[in-house]
Amino acid sequence: MRLTIKLKLAATFATIVAMSAVTAVLAIVNLGSLNGAITKMIAGPVAESRLVGDLNAAISLLVRKEKNIILATDPSAIREYDAQILGGRQKILQLRQQLEAVAQPEVKADLLKFDTDWQAWMPIEDQVRKLAIENTPASNTQAAELSMKQSKAAVDALQRTLDGITARTDGDLKRVDAETDRQYLTARTILIVAGLLILALSAAAGVWISMTINSGLGKIKRLAEGVAIGDLDQTIEVSTNDEIKDLVVTINGMTANLRNTAAVADNIANGDLTVHVKALSDKDTLGLALA
Repeated sequence: MRLTIKLKLAATFATIVAMSAVTAVLAIVNLGSLNGAITKMIAGPVAESRLVGDLNAAISLLVRKEKNIILATDPSAIREYDAQILGGRQKILQLRQQLEAVAQPEVKADLLKFDTDWQAWMPIEDQVRKLAIENTPASNTQAAELSMKQSKAAVDALQRTLDGITARTDGDLKRVDAETDRQYLTARTILIVAGLLILALSAAAGVWISMTINSGLGKIKRLAEGVAIGDLDQTIEVSTNDEIKDLVVTINGMTANLRNTAAVADNIANGDLTVHVKALSDKDTLGLALA
């Protein structure tokens, strides 16, 4: 197969372009994987963590409203706090539904425990509300005692359940973070290796083609310098099969023609006028002159 310089250059650049395209595809695939992992993390553990925090805050606010309704003595204020307690309950149930929508199976199992704790608390808080609405010294004292003991125990159970969900969510976040770190390191390694391979291939191809051309041109230069000082006995050989070889064949042919013409001129100089001189072409100035 004839490996011309054009073919070598085309093959080298085609290989580099192909490797660059493969590297780009790998980069896109890995970036897509990282993006998917981050999206999954935001939609899963991050959303879970945020909603658990919102639930804790909503429960704490509901507890504060429970304390406020016990301490209030103005009937209008009591009614307002009671309405706020009922609204707070609805807010907590909404947050619980939102958490279940994004929760992992393990967290959904924890939410069943949350439901049990919630159902244990509500009757206690209803009793506190009822006593606070009565608004008598005895009912307020009873409501305060109920809130400090039974209601607090129920809230503590709720918060322990939420703390368990938080711990599980934190573990999921760490796991996803470790996975994205591994994906990043893998993608970085692939891109670095691919970049180094492309660089090495480019350098090796450049050196190879440059040495091939320089070697051939160097031989041609030495032959031309010999011809310039009248040395017509030189010939050169190259192992490549490209444009350099074509040029070498032409130069060798030129040198051979000059040797033949010099031999004819030498015979004529020795007095042999019977030699047959054939011009190589109508532009062969020396051949025509000898003829």
